[in-house]
Amino acid sequence: MTISENLQKKTLIELIFFKLIKLVMLKKSLRCLLLTGAVLGVVSAPAVSAVESVRTASRLDRLLAPIKSKQDLDRYLAVTPAYQSAFSPLTPAGRRAFIDSLTFNQSGLTGFSYRDLQAELTPTQIDKLLALFGARNTIALMKPTRVVSMKDRHLLVSLERCGSSECGEDGGSGWDDGGGTPAEPTPPPAPDPSDTTDKDVAGYACVARATCEVKNFSICRKGC
Repeated sequence: MTISENLQKKTLIELIFFKLIKLVMLKKSLRCLLLTGAVLGVVSAPAVSAVESVRTASRLDRLLAPIKSKQDLDRYLAVTPAYQSAFSPLTPAGRRAFIDSLTFNQSGLTGFSYRDLQAELTPTQIDKLLALFGARNTIALMKPTRVVSMKDRHLLVSLERCGSSECGEDGGSGWDDGGGTPAEPTPPPAPDPSDTTDKDVAGYACVARATCEVKNFSICRKGC
């Protein structure tokens, strides 16, 4: 690789890094604005209930996600060093299976398989990986089996409390932390097409526009 090519690659990595920093800062600013509005009475109390706050955070995560397409994913994998990549903790087979399961539309990630995430990663590792796709809220739909740190426990407590990884509070967790292979889940009822709430569905895969089909260890996202 020539010096010119090295400089171009370094410049591209720096541009992506600063773009991510900007997105994180914008996301924090928007959240602060929402909370400030609630405190000052600009936003009514019902509008910032716990449930609505989680939904708002989920929408922001999705809007500001660094990876919203196969092209974004390929770019991330090409320029991100292994030691910084959220994909690195996965085994080669698990990484390939997860990547192959990802589906996208013009709005971003529409579905994925969490089988290998659940079996190979800790909750905090899953959180870091899904943050790239604006899908941190979906951790509440799976039960990670490799709880190895207090940070993992706190994240799971947060999920139990409000269905989000961002409202954590110290305390015990009813989640299993013994490790092992996830049990085959029972498919939930089919998604209701008339349901307009902002939520994702476990036990289904996004197979076509507005079409979720039963598939274990998969998540079909709102907007499929």
